[in-house]
Amino acid sequence: MKLHLAFAAALALMTDCPWSQAAVVDVYEASPSGGIIYKVSPSGTQSVFLSGFTSLNGLAGDGSGNLYAVDSGFAGGAVIKITATGTRTTFATGIPGGTGIARDTAGNLFVASSTANSIQKITLGGTVSTFATGLNGPVGVALDGNGNVFVANFALGNTGNGTITKITSGGTKTTFASGLTQPYGLAVDSANNLYAAEEASQSILKFTPAGVRSTFFNLFTNGPNTVPLGVAVDSDNNVYSADGAFGGSYIHQYTPGGTLSVLGTTSNSPAFIAVQPVPEPGTIAMLALGGCLLVGRRRQPARLTR
Repeated sequence: MKLHLAFAAALALMTDCPWSQAAVVDVYEASPSGGIIYKVSPSGTQSVFLSGFTSLNGLAGDGSGNLYAVDSGFAGGAVIKITATGTRTTFATGIPGGTGIARDTAGNLFVASSTANSIQKITLGGTVSTFATGLNGPVGVALDGNGNVFVANFALGNTGNGTITKITSGGTKTTFASGLTQPYGLAVDSANNLYAAEEASQSILKFTPAGVRSTFFNLFTNGPNTVPLGVAVDSDNNVYSADGAFGGSYIHQYTPGGTLSVLGTTSNSPAFIAVQPVPEPGTIAMLALGGCLLVGRRRQPARLTR
């Protein structure tokens, strides 16, 4: 009872807290050429997480340590489920030309099929159904907080004809953005802003929920002259991109304000990426400090940012 009262009192103090617990994530990158998933730690250390894929493409995490990978060259196109310890099982098959993948809050997966120009929906039980058709070279997939599915239509060979399609949870399809050139990976932040890697312009584009477009970062004029492909966003709205070609291969991190830093360098020609929270083992401790409730764990204290 005393613990409950102390917790309630601490919650009552959380009105104007100048600190927050920073997101600590591992970044997973897919290397299609080697059939390898690499793991990049928060400090930038890269290691082989899992290998032996036939034609590796999209990645999606579930926030609990499991990773879902699209292997378009296995079993006619499959989604592989991988635990935090690297144990893999075949989650679903029969997705030809599978590319990007995203997960909704209910645990359903949405996978782009570039061969069928469609989006396939996979339930928690592994049942596959067609969610949307009539796309044009779908690659990246992302979902916003309202259950809308966004799809990057690469439109190979059609300069300026790339689009982003928005599909409601009920299946209604509209064009969200047009006039793009080779859009690739997609990701959504907590405010439902959409980030899109545009390969041809070497840019990461940002779209408001209303569809207003701006350039979030251009890697040709402001960066190391690399080409962004996969993009991901963590819980603090930091943006990550997997970049290759020209100036080398990098995993880049961007603050919400657009400040660039290099999380890691690689020679693995990364494509799609995903982020997963780093587990923090130990007992939970709470401390009320200056009107804030700080939550940490023994052996691995919380990181604080001002």
